[in-house]
Amino acid sequence: MFLGILLHATIFLLPYDCWPVQLEYADATAIDANPYAYLFTAIHGFRMPVFFMLSGLFTAMLWQRRGLQALGKHRLKRIGLPLLVSMLTIIPATHWMSTFAANHTGEKIAGYCAAITWPPLAWMGGFYHLWFLQYLLLMASVFIIIVRLGGQFRHALWWLVIPLTLVPQYFMRNTFGADTPLTVMPDPVIAGYYCTFFLFGAFFYQRTVPIRRWWAAAVLPGLLIFPPGLAFSYPETFGLDAAATWVKSTAAVLQAAYSWLMCFGLMGLFHWIASRDQFWMRYMSDASYWVYLGHLPLIIAGHLLIADWPISVHLKFLLICLGVPCILLVMYQYSVRYTVIGRMLNGPRPVH
Repeated sequence: MFLGILLHATIFLLPYDCWPVQLEYADATAIDANPYAYLFTAIHGFRMPVFFMLSGLFTAMLWQRRGLQALGKHRLKRIGLPLLVSMLTIIPATHWMSTFAANHTGEKIAGYCAAITWPPLAWMGGFYHLWFLQYLLLMASVFIIIVRLGGQFRHALWWLVIPLTLVPQYFMRNTFGADTPLTVMPDPVIAGYYCTFFLFGAFFYQRTVPIRRWWAAAVLPGLLIFPPGLAFSYPETFGLDAAATWVKSTAAVLQAAYSWLMCFGLMGLFHWIASRDQFWMRYMSDASYWVYLGHLPLIIAGHLLIADWPISVHLKFLLICLGVPCILLVMYQYSVRYTVIGRMLNGPRPVH
């Protein structure tokens, strides 16, 4: 969730058509010489696959511990209700902030909600950064249907969902990692891609596969795959034939391998460095849901605020990465954690 802030903080330094604030640095710097392009792409390539894998794991855990009916109620309460409330609050705020920023910068917004002029109906054009809640509800529904039909997640054939990821990956646009949904209707290719990670997470829990610290070693080959994966994913930038089938196929293989290696590698890494129960880590984990829900309008406002400041673009980026989480964490402590909002997102929290 916190990596999402880092991801969106980079965008005003990239030639990105959907963003209402762009610095001159974005167009003046060649994309293959822009360090923020590499940072954005590296994070995007694994962040949501890890998220959906863990979501599938915890969905299976809830099913085993509480039963299928309780699982459905829990998903509606923790995912469906926040999405519904966000459709009337955060999404309109994001849309209004995007429109306000675009009017001041002269940028033309393409993609998200560009045709929607009335903020309360902005969700009809897309869910902005909250599309993952819609897809989580969809996958939880698929999970419940599979279980209702007698399906289990213990058979060894479930390992085949790893190579199955290649199918939707091949049909993505020419970008590294998965496409981002731009409409209110679920995209079957994107949903199919993330569903492989979600269902594998459920299998992972049902199979009781123990997480090992040595898995952290998978991060290294994942990072080694990243440069050639970029070259094949952006063939024209790196002098390759974009129309060649073998180029697109190689890109899909490298992208999928990067995502899975980073999934396992990061699970092993965090089992190594974060397995002890620590208050600060639990606190940040609890806060992360709120921080991600509310960060996008603040990111856009921050970009607009500091765009003309006479300081380095790198310092501007750092200020956004530090300032926005600090504001949201203060809001979490004093107006979310022990309130009805906090109970909606994470359940009740004891007052210390």
